[in-house]
Amino acid sequence: MTSPRVHSVPPEPTLRNFLQALWGEKPLPGCLVAWMRSKQNGRSESVWCHGSEGLGQVLEQARSHRHVYFGVALQDREKALVLARRRRPDAKLEAVRGSKESALAIPGLWVDLDFQADVHSSRGLPPDEAAALGLVKAVPLDPSIVIHTGYGLHVYWLFREPWIFESDKHRQAAEDLVKRLQQTIRLRAQEQGWSVDSTADLARVLRLPGSLNHKGRSPKEVRIRSLHPDRRYNPEDFENKLVELTASDSEAPRRVGNSTRSSKDKGPPADLAKIRERCAWMRHCHQDQASLPEPEWYAALGIVGRCGDGDQDGRELAHRWSRGHAGYEPQETDRKLDHALRDSGPRTCAYIGQELGATKTYCDPCAHRGKVKSPIVLGRTRQPGPSTPYQATDQGLVHERPTKDGVVPVPLTNFVAKIVRQVVRDDGAETHSYLEIEARCEGRSHRFMVEAAKFSSMSWVVESMGPQAVVYAGFGAKDHARAAIQLLSGEVPVTAIYTHLGWREAGGKEVFLHGGGAIGFDGPVAEIRVEPPDELARFSLPEPPGGEELARVVRSGLDVLDLVSDSTTLPLFCGIWRAVFGSCDFTLHLCGQTGEGKSELAALVQQFFGAGMDARHLPGSWSSTGNALEILAFAAKDALLVIDDFAPEGSQNDIQRQHREAARILRAQGNRSGRQRLRPDATLRPTKAPRGLILSTGEEVPKGQSIRARMLIVDVPVRSMDWERLTRCQQEAAAGTYAKVLSGFICWLAPQLSSLRQTMDERLISLRHEATASCGQHRRTPSIVAELVFGLDLFVAFVSEKGLMSEMEAKELRRRGWSALIEAATAQAEHASSEDPVQRFPDLLRSALTSGHCHLVSSSGGRPDDSRTWGWRQRETSGDPIPSSVWEPLGKQVGWIDGDDLYLEPTAAYRVAQNVASTDGLTMTERTLWKRMSERGMLASTDQSRNRHLVRKSLQGSRRAVLHLHSESLMFSETAQSAQSAQSDGGMRVDGPFSWAVSDAYTEKGPTKTAHKAR
Repeated sequence: MTSPRVHSVPPEPTLRNFLQALWGEKPLPGCLVAWMRSKQNGRSESVWCHGSEGLGQVLEQARSHRHVYFGVALQDREKALVLARRRRPDAKLEAVRGSKESALAIPGLWVDLDFQADVHSSRGLPPDEAAALGLVKAVPLDPSIVIHTGYGLHVYWLFREPWIFESDKHRQAAEDLVKRLQQTIRLRAQEQGWSVDSTADLARVLRLPGSLNHKGRSPKEVRIRSLHPDRRYNPEDFENKLVELTASDSEAPRRVGNSTRSSKDKGPPADLAKIRERCAWMRHCHQDQASLPEPEWYAALGIVGRCGDGDQDGRELAHRWSRGHAGYEPQETDRKLDHALRDSGPRTCAYIGQELGATKTYCDPCAHRGKVKSPIVLGRTRQPGPSTPYQATDQGLVHERPTKDGVVPVPLTNFVAKIVRQVVRDDGAETHSYLEIEARCEGRSHRFMVEAAKFSSMSWVVESMGPQAVVYAGFGAKDHARAAIQLLSGEVPVTAIYTHLGWREAGGKEVFLHGGGAIGFDGPVAEIRVEPPDELARFSLPEPPGGEELARVVRSGLDVLDLVSDSTTLPLFCGIWRAVFGSCDFTLHLCGQTGEGKSELAALVQQFFGAGMDARHLPGSWSSTGNALEILAFAAKDALLVIDDFAPEGSQNDIQRQHREAARILRAQGNRSGRQRLRPDATLRPTKAPRGLILSTGEEVPKGQSIRARMLIVDVPVRSMDWERLTRCQQEAAAGTYAKVLSGFICWLAPQLSSLRQTMDERLISLRHEATASCGQHRRTPSIVAELVFGLDLFVAFVSEKGLMSEMEAKELRRRGWSALIEAATAQAEHASSEDPVQRFPDLLRSALTSGHCHLVSSSGGRPDDSRTWGWRQRETSGDPIPSSVWEPLGKQVGWIDGDDLYLEPTAAYRVAQNVASTDGLTMTERTLWKRMSERGMLASTDQSRNRHLVRKSLQGSRRAVLHLHSESLMFSETAQSAQSAQSDGGMRVDGPFSWAVSDAYTEKGPTKTAHKAR
């Protein structure tokens, strides 16, 4: 498997000409700063370059998976690092991108003009590129460079020589000039009803030409729209052509009370503690300061700056919330805060969810979604009023009902209760909400969960607190009690709980959920709660290992391959890695005699997902109901799920039921489909199809040709298990060694999961072609082989890139895997053919003739030649004076034999075959069976003129519609061989017990005879 391709730098002269226009050929007085932000998780990193070549290298390495920016101002690297370490002693250079104080020079002036696009949350932007370019005309000097960013423009006016700063006074003058230029353009935009962001700070980063803008669904290249390096100006050229700074640009926001806010804000400061408690996104911004992307940091500042918390005002809180940020600088934070408070209101929930990517992780589970427009609303104090006429007393809840004689207290309950938490359980298809209630009744405390949908009924009162809890009688008392509990509970915190395993997006990055939490590309992810069904609770992964420990556990995990033959172990091993990548449309079935170690081998594979799942604690069993297994297969997303011990027993009905239940689960797995169900209101619920990979074990194989086509059946040969090695492997698995391998694999896979998914289909098509050439069986079998090889390729790429295996070892492992899978696929043909109704029908009919369930007669209705072969038996009679014998037909007549021709009465023959098949009957209707037999060339003739599979033939004195076969179709090997020896030269050739090739006129392409005409 190859790693995702990294895009190369666009052809020259794009990047080279751009940088040369900015800085020329002279040595730079400082460093160029490249700033990169991941499109997946928002993490940022700075790279300090001494020349333009460094920016080219950064672009080449990061273009495909990161946003790439560059600092417009040259920076003093040492000063920038010193300033950063004054605020944070452990600050590293890759987390620093410079500031106004460390800026050394700028090449000119600039402005950032966004125009309307889906990626922008603001609707006050210029409608298109032409409108944005029209704003540039507010500056009566032609721009030198225009960069198209995909969703906006970066416009530059270059100086004749870079403006090198000799003091802070020069820096302030330069920043003021950039502000004046931008304000000139902003005033023109305001005339049109549009807005333009202020980007005048000297630490500003802008997009690098040749990079990709990953904001939209598909990346857009940042390109040079126009480049005129001859258009150059002195700073003095702008003096009389730009507006003067207004108060809004030169003054800081005013201070109102104890909070630093703009005049746009009304009312008292919001309570920051309440906002943090009630908004998961704000908690994330506070707790993840060190890795918080700048857009989220800036959005949070606009809310924090409008708050108060005890003795601290908004400005002090903003600094407290920013100190842990990698790029924290007091002056920069002040500027960001001033800008956030002056130019816009607090960020809305819609902006946070859509623009900042918080919808799935933070906004969807929020109890306040749709009820508030911004997190800041959660910190506003509610004023008590007549809308809450309820009181919680020592005797219970009371309704203070107004009457003409005044307020009358009406008892509602003999208990008090409040909602202390809302729990949203997310299974990946739908969410279910529960309320955690804390109550006190007759001196006893209770704490319990109530399904939110059942809360209004109040039926939970007696169920959860016992008969001593009473809702008093009276008109509307139950509704008043419910309302009192809700209103007196105040704001209720929300906890999101995932109830499934596998990949989910959290905070803009892919994480893998397991019973103990979640794992991302850099290890365990905090504050994600996972509570799968109890049967899956043991799917718990340890902290990913590294270095020598990772190498050790991988070597130990490979010992599983040597327990049995490769054709048994390697398909299961490949299934581990394929399951983690995503849902599969096939099942692995481990089959063998009792006592051969099937469950033990399956348990070792299962313990890659959790050390606690040994052979006595496997998550699934075929003795469970079909509904229970369906829920487990749905919850075990992106995981291997062992369903153990398929061994149908009991009455004939019991055996049929067990096969039917297994077929339902395995068909759902193969089709990635689930049963549709209705809600109580008759609307459709989301279907819950299996989302992982099922590994089934059993002494038998589930019946049905289509079911077996959706499986890869892996046999455990008799007396093949290495029991001593198995014991050692079980000890390693129980110690969590195998689970550590999977943890390390998940960390490696997480950052490239999205890109690999995009190339997966193309890779599978290639592998499927290779597999088809090697094992041309049922059409599904090469696809199964391709899926498993893809899983093995993932593992090989993992160990190769981590240096855990040499190139030669990796190639050998893949060769072994390919060879084993082809061997297993070849053996699959036998299992599939044994369930093929077309091939089973002649076998069943032959068994019926042998066992006396049916017979054939001659065309005239009499005893045919070779009667014993066609269901006749000789019976001795007591004759006087000489004993004699007679031939008697056995069972039901199903057809006629006329020389080499065999004519079957279709309905009678089909029913006899079904009766002989008993519990595992033919899985095709009569009409479909004849059609399939004709398609495979098994019929001696068909009625081509009427397009019928049955032919008309006069038999036993009547004209009948019959199925025409060759007599050898039902002959035993001895009889067939005898018939063969009687043929003249050039006659038929029979290989094996019997052959469908029974005449010169019959070829592999099918029958060539036409229907007999009536005589």
